[in-house]
Amino acid sequence: MSKPMIKPMFGLTLHQTYAIIILIIIGVILAAIFVPLIFIWTLNTLFSLDIAYNLTMWFAALLLLILIGGLGGGAGKATAPKRGAKASVLSEAEPSATLFTQPIEQIVEKFCRYCGSRVPSDSEFCEKCGKKL
Repeated sequence: MSKPMIKPMFGLTLHQTYAIIILIIIGVILAAIFVPLIFIWTLNTLFSLDIAYNLTMWFAALLLLILIGGLGGGAGKATAPKRGAKASVLSEAEPSATLFTQPIEQIVEKFCRYCGSRVPSDSEFCEKCGKKL
């Protein structure tokens, strides 16, 4: 008996694994057929266009959808931490929303209009050049 090309996944039998893979392939094929048609119908409906439902427009819509999907493909990807890396968790002592709980006077930094150096927000004179702010 030869070894199977695919190992069973998630505790399923080999036949169940093959059935799931076949269902996924069928779903991808059906999506490739119907999503461009729905896209053309949506354009016709929303913008009162008269785009024909022919093979050329289907290919154009499919290509456009693939390009749009490819451009935004990495936008929502989360990267997994490296093996052995410790997870960082915010403690209650370090709230993540401190920016929104501080008064505006504490957030805004002051700079001297004469020399450009940073000065404390409560000071009246520049520490570098000594001029009044």
